[in-house]
Amino acid sequence: MTETGAHYELDWWVETRSYPGAPRGGDFGLVRPVKDGWLVALVDATGHGLAAYAIAQKARHYLFNTPDADPARILRDLDQVLAGTEG
Repeated sequence: MTETGAHYELDWWVETRSYPGAPRGGDFGLVRPVKDGWLVALVDATGHGLAAYAIAQKARHYLFNTPDADPARILRDLDQVLAGTEG
C-alpha cells in the first residue's frame, strides 16, 4: 500500500486449532488490503466442529468478497449474512 510515496509492509499470522476430536472448527482470521488501509478480522463462530465451520465459512466468504466498506457497515452486513445461524 502506498501513501504519499511511502510503502507499508504488513507481516501477520493467525493460528487456529479445532476442538479436540473435531475435523474442523469455526475460527479463522484474515488480513487483506482495502482502499484506505487493511481489513483485519477474527471470527470465532458459536459451537464446535463442522456446524461452527459452516457458519464461519459464511462469514469468511463475505469478508473476502465484500467491497471496501466502513467497519460499521461490515458488521451490519455480517449480521444479515449470519441471520438464522447460531453464529
